[in-house]
Amino acid sequence: MFFFFHLSRCFFPPLYLWQRMSNAQMSGMPTLYLLHGHGTGALKKGLRTWLRTSMGGRIRSWRAGTEADGGDAFTVVELK
Repeated sequence: MFFFFHLSRCFFPPLYLWQRMSNAQMSGMPTLYLLHGHGTGALKKGLRTWLRTSMGGRIRSWRAGTEADGGDAFTVVELK
């Protein structure tokens, strides 16, 4: 499942992402691909900080996308 974050600077709606992760878990989806792009890097940094500090109970792991995933413009989240 892909989510696209086309927002300015380091603003992203955590509640929106939280709800989408819940929906994905209930649907049995093991992996989310979060597309934040490159830009200034602020959105990527904010998203990854939020995942690291707020999502411990819902995610197994997260990582930067590989070339096969689309590169570092993506963050790949493995759900529990």
